[in-house]
Amino acid sequence: MNLQEKLLAAFDVEHRTILERIRANLATLESKDGGDAGAQASLEEAFRMAHSLKGAARVVDFEGVMNLAHRMETLFALVRQGKLEARADMISLVHQVLDEIEDCVAALKAGQAFTNKPELLVALEEVIAGKAITAISTAVPAAPAAASSPVALFDKVPQPEPAIASPPVSSPAPMAPRASAPESLRVNAAHLDRMLQTAGALATTAMGSQNLTATHRSLAKRLADIEREWTRTRLGSAKLMRQRDHDPDVARLVNCFEFAERELKALLRETRSLKNRHERVGRELSQVATRLEGDIQNARLVPAESVFEGFHKMMRDLAGEEGKKLEFRMTGLSQEADRFVLQELKDPLMHLLRNTLAHGIETPAERLAAGKDGIGKVTVRLESLGNRLTLTLEDDGRGLNREKILDVAKAQGLLSAEQALRLKPEQVAPLIFRAGFSTSGSVDNLSGRGMGLSVVEETVKRLQGEVGVSSEEGKGCRFTLSVPIAIASHRVVLARSGAMSLAFPCHNLEGLLRLKRSELRTIDGGPAIFFRGEPVALASAAQILGGSDARASAQNFMSVLILRFNGKRLAILVDELLAERNAVIKKMPTPELAAISYFRGAVILEDGSVSLVVDVRGLVERKGQEIAFADAEEQADANAAGAMPRILVVDDSFTTRTLEKSILEANGYEVTLAVDGMEALQKLLSGSFDLVISDVEMPRMDGFTLLAEIKKHPRLSSLPVIMVTSLEKNEDKQRGLDLGADAYLPKQKFDQGNLLDVVRQIL
Repeated sequence: MNLQEKLLAAFDVEHRTILERIRANLATLESKDGGDAGAQASLEEAFRMAHSLKGAARVVDFEGVMNLAHRMETLFALVRQGKLEARADMISLVHQVLDEIEDCVAALKAGQAFTNKPELLVALEEVIAGKAITAISTAVPAAPAAASSPVALFDKVPQPEPAIASPPVSSPAPMAPRASAPESLRVNAAHLDRMLQTAGALATTAMGSQNLTATHRSLAKRLADIEREWTRTRLGSAKLMRQRDHDPDVARLVNCFEFAERELKALLRETRSLKNRHERVGRELSQVATRLEGDIQNARLVPAESVFEGFHKMMRDLAGEEGKKLEFRMTGLSQEADRFVLQELKDPLMHLLRNTLAHGIETPAERLAAGKDGIGKVTVRLESLGNRLTLTLEDDGRGLNREKILDVAKAQGLLSAEQALRLKPEQVAPLIFRAGFSTSGSVDNLSGRGMGLSVVEETVKRLQGEVGVSSEEGKGCRFTLSVPIAIASHRVVLARSGAMSLAFPCHNLEGLLRLKRSELRTIDGGPAIFFRGEPVALASAAQILGGSDARASAQNFMSVLILRFNGKRLAILVDELLAERNAVIKKMPTPELAAISYFRGAVILEDGSVSLVVDVRGLVERKGQEIAFADAEEQADANAAGAMPRILVVDDSFTTRTLEKSILEANGYEVTLAVDGMEALQKLLSGSFDLVISDVEMPRMDGFTLLAEIKKHPRLSSLPVIMVTSLEKNEDKQRGLDLGADAYLPKQKFDQGNLLDVVRQIL
């Protein structure tokens, strides 16, 4: 990369950041958040941003951008000095200038010539001169909503009069010195993919090393047992040996015994030393593999704005073509995710936006007739929670037309008339994701073919994510896309069904239960359990795979996972819950397994065996269609227990939190979760609880510290606390009881019956 290419790359990143900041400051000015002080601060930053943009454009010789930035800088300076008022039409004009800069940069990056709209330059000069704007439309809503994100107001722009020469531009002020950006290196994404796979293999090897450590430990124990038996034998035969020590054969045997004893002790010492060294190396290898995998994943993370640029222009152009007015906002563009994930989401987001504009947003006349303002509002919001990225698209348009959707579904043979009548409201909206489904009466360049939303669902499913849609007719629609931030590594819970190992993604798990077989219910002819007061159909993992599981049916206790997808639940019976771990999901190892819709990948375990990753979506949706859920009477009986005691469960392990939550909720308690003592204390101070169940060893604030904080707080001091921990020493137990714990349950002896007995006694 030569110097000019480096400068262009740097400018590309910098100008997008500057435009986003200016838009955010304009939104503050529009909403008047922060009062006069907030408005002044926003003007100061907008002025600095315009100045920086002008200087950066001069460096890369983008004259069109420089001219617009210079006029913006002058405009902000006059408003800052109190010589101009920040009128609504002026703010709208600046939004159009920012859009023009985006178009200019996009054209110049593509090697195309670009000329600024003369009417835009004239309008800027009119504002700077304190005149009314006549050269361009600046219609804006009367009271824009507050935001801290890019905003664009889109409307049809009148055809310009014959070109007006741009007034001469004064020489730009010297560019302010800018901090040098950190050095960057362009790397082929395929290389990072291979490195990530290698890191995953290294992590698996590290876990395999831990198995060898266990083998060394077992070998050392066997040698110690042999040594003890040898010592007993030698001591028992010592008298006999002394009586016959004159016999040469016996003397040779004694020498042999002594040699064997010395070698045995040396071998035992070396084995113990090897075991200790291997444990240390194994731990270090595991830590290095984890760090390497994390570093490579971080190297793939990019801000969403680097992929989602251009949507402002697309929506502005489409709104103009459709004769609609639109206020379009995007927030959270600084959120980082795997570039592959963001690139895969780009087309689905484009389809959703086009669909929203075509079907959701009304024309100004239609909106005014419906009692709305004439400008439609569309917001795209990006947020991250844990290892998931959520993209939410909301509009204030028509919303989904239930009757029209059902009519199309019946016409296409997706539903019978009887099925359509029985369909619940939440079951209607997902029909729009079917391939070929469209409620548009005609085909044009924006809608009508029915392929857009099916692409959305297929892409998100391929990313191991979920799509949700909710709508209120006449008030708008909301689409929610949830996908992993990075698709290489996932948190899974491993389980065993017969001879098969299964992996369930943690983000699809709502509960882990250990139930008595007597808790089974039969509802509509099929097995079911009650979870959080509601019936959930139960299916055996072995039966789903086409086998049988006599051992599971003979057990008194059942291990059950509660799976969730798009609000639907399914309980899966397995033989045993094994572990929770991070895993690199690989493609199916054989074509036969790849053809089974209930699996979407495989995890290589440390011993080289394969654990199949369950496709929770396919399982929940397909089995859910086969199993009738409980009738309303049983649901009402289950929910009629009245107010439930509130329990706060505190544990840094997802599996433990989920297990305890599931046990308690299945027995009528309302449960809130916290991942450590710090979060728990915040929830206790802001809410009301009847009991706390806490782990001890946690990050930020451990359980003992949390217990001490509870007992010294005036309002919380009488709150009962149960400690559930892996610390079994008497001194740990005594410490917990001395601090005021009402009960102390070791995890090694954890049993849901014991937990429930203690909870009932306390409450």
